[in-house]
Amino acid sequence: MIGSQEKNYQVSLDLKLNSYFIQLLCSDHLSKIIGELEDIAFNIEIGKPYEFDFNLFSESSKHSSKNQPKIPQLLSQPFLAPQLSTHFQRNLFDPFKEHSHKKIPLFYSKNKSRRSRLKDFKFENLQHILLDKLGLPTCFASVIESLFNHDSTKFITFFNENLLSFDSNECFFKLVTLNQKKFVIRSDLYPFIDSIVNSHESLRFLSSEDEIKTQFIEFIATSLFYRMDLELRSSINVSHFRRYDLAGQFLKAEQIADINQSNHSFNYRHFYVAFCKFWNLDSDQDSLLHID
Repeated sequence: MIGSQEKNYQVSLDLKLNSYFIQLLCSDHLSKIIGELEDIAFNIEIGKPYEFDFNLFSESSKHSSKNQPKIPQLLSQPFLAPQLSTHFQRNLFDPFKEHSHKKIPLFYSKNKSRRSRLKDFKFENLQHILLDKLGLPTCFASVIESLFNHDSTKFITFFNENLLSFDSNECFFKLVTLNQKKFVIRSDLYPFIDSIVNSHESLRFLSSEDEIKTQFIEFIATSLFYRMDLELRSSINVSHFRRYDLAGQFLKAEQIADINQSNHSFNYRHFYVAFCKFWNLDSDQDSLLHID
């Protein structure tokens, strides 16, 4: 019974509200109320105090029905907008005003060289430059000399233009690509992997096994891409080099005394286990795996 009375009361109140606002919207006096509201909005925007004349509703009520709802008590008293401090108003309404802040001292500049420029250079000194200046394996020297066609002048120009102000991984990336493209594919790494395999004491036994060595190099490149190429695009960029620290991985491979006793990507035992497993699965020995 009580619930029914509350429901009827709510319906009655809704009807009265609807009737009141319909008459209010149709009244000529509405323009005065709208004008007053526009003034209030303007005063709020510029931060001035304002008072709302609620008598406008009383005047408009003369044209409304007798059953119009009462204005809630919360709105029956005029109120003032909160005053903002002068400092806050200035910052709020003058957003482009320049402020005097201390400038942070420049601690890095892309064009600031951290390596000395090459002048007189011979490829006999390339190993020293690779290790001490670029943080790269010394065995890369033969590969890089071939990339520049044994022309020291070309290497000097390339070094001074591209390798002075970058970290080891970006220098490695620029040497692999000769700064001619923004990505690297697996075969681009083959010569550099081959230089590690040929020069490392732990892998010298592969020198007489050309076919196995070729597959080993491909296996290393594939495993490196598996770790770096998470998007499976079959290509990597300088960000992948940095994230995996590829330059550091190659340098570590050269410096490990017995790489086959480590957990490094160049460990031949890892390749041997994978190769034997593949051999057992490849029943027709065509170097391809089929679903059946």
